[in-house]
Amino acid sequence: MQPTKKLLLIFSLFLLFLGQVPCVLFAQDQDTTNIGDDNDNNSSPVVATQTDLSNLQEILHRQEQADIFYQNGKLDSSLKVLRPYLKDKRLLKRYDKSGKAELYRLAALNYILLDSLGEAGKNIKKVLGAKHDYEVRQGDLLSFKASLDTLYISPRITIGINLGWTGSITTKTNSYSVLYTAEENVKEDYLVNYTGSTFGFKGAYYLNRHFSIATSLNFTTANFKYQAIYNPISTSAIYEYNNVLNYIDIPLVLKYKVLPKPYFTPYFFLGGFYRFAAAATKTVGATSIDIRQMIENHSYGATAGVGLSKSMGKRWQISIDGRYLYNFGLINKPNKRFVNNGEGNIDFTTYAAYDALDDLRMQNFQVVLGISYLLRYKVF
Repeated sequence: MQPTKKLLLIFSLFLLFLGQVPCVLFAQDQDTTNIGDDNDNNSSPVVATQTDLSNLQEILHRQEQADIFYQNGKLDSSLKVLRPYLKDKRLLKRYDKSGKAELYRLAALNYILLDSLGEAGKNIKKVLGAKHDYEVRQGDLLSFKASLDTLYISPRITIGINLGWTGSITTKTNSYSVLYTAEENVKEDYLVNYTGSTFGFKGAYYLNRHFSIATSLNFTTANFKYQAIYNPISTSAIYEYNNVLNYIDIPLVLKYKVLPKPYFTPYFFLGGFYRFAAAATKTVGATSIDIRQMIENHSYGATAGVGLSKSMGKRWQISIDGRYLYNFGLINKPNKRFVNNGEGNIDFTTYAAYDALDDLRMQNFQVVLGISYLLRYKVF
C-alpha cells in the first residue's frame, strides 16, 4: 500500500473515533441527573419506576436527591421524588424508625416552605409516629419545631392487669327472721368489712390525648358479717354470720387523663359496671353453707374513681387508683331469703346455720394497683 493511502486510512479512522466520543459522552450524560442546575424547568427529577422501588440502594439514592433539591430550593422537585416512597407501605417497611422519620421530616419541611401547612402538619405527626423520641436538630425550621411542641404522644391501645383490695359497706332495708316472733331474733347492725380483694385484666383505647374508653374483667371478693341474738324465754345465744360473695365485675368507663406532669399523671374516670355472682357462702362457727341461691345472679351499678399513673420506659406504665362501686339494687333475692334443709321446710333446730337473710344493699370501695403494656402509640 502506498504511503498516501496509508495516511488517508489512518486519518479516516481518527475522524471516526472523534465522531464517536460525543455520542458516548451524551449517552452518559443522559443517565446522570443534573441536580445543580438552577433552572428548575429544564431539570426534571427522576421519579422512581416500579423497578427502582424494589431496589433499596436506589431508594436511598432518591432520598439523597430529594434532600439536595430541598437544599437548592427546588421544593416541587424534592416532593416529586419523595411521594412514591411516602405512599408505598411496602417500601416504608424497609426503613428503620429513623429512616421513616427522616422521610417525613423532609416532606414536612418542603410543605412548610410551600405554605401548605395542612400537609406539613400531617407529616410532622408522622415524624413522631415513626420515632417517638425524635429530637429537633440544626436545620429544622422554626415553624417545624413549634409544631412538634404542640403535639403529644399518647398510648393508643393498652392492656394490663389489676390487683387490689376491696372494702364493703352493707346496709339492710328490711329485717327478717326464721322465728315467728321477731323480737326473739335481734340482728345487730351490719359492719363495714375490709377483707375483700380484686384481681383482673384490663384494656383501654385512647380517643385523644385526654380521653379513653377503659374496661376490665375483675374477680372480686366482697365480705360482710353481722350478729344475731337468739333470745327465747328460756335461753339466749349470740351467733356471728360471715358471708363471702365472689363476683365477676365488668366495668366500662370513660377516663380523663391530665397531660403528663413531671412525676405522675392524674386521671379520673366515670362509668358503669355489670356484676355476676359466681359463688356465695355463709359461715357460722364450724358450719358453712352455699347461699348462692339467695344472691342475685346479675346486677348493675355505677362506678367512679381517681388515680395516678407513671410511665416506666417506652412501653410500660404503672398506676394506682381509688374507686367506688354503687350497686343499684339489692344483692339478695327477696323470694329466696330463707335457706332451708333442702326439703322446703325451715329447720329451727339448726337455726344457727340456717338464717333468714335480710334485704341488703352493698356498696364497695377499692384501692387498685395496675400495670399496663402499651401496644400502640398515637400522636395527637
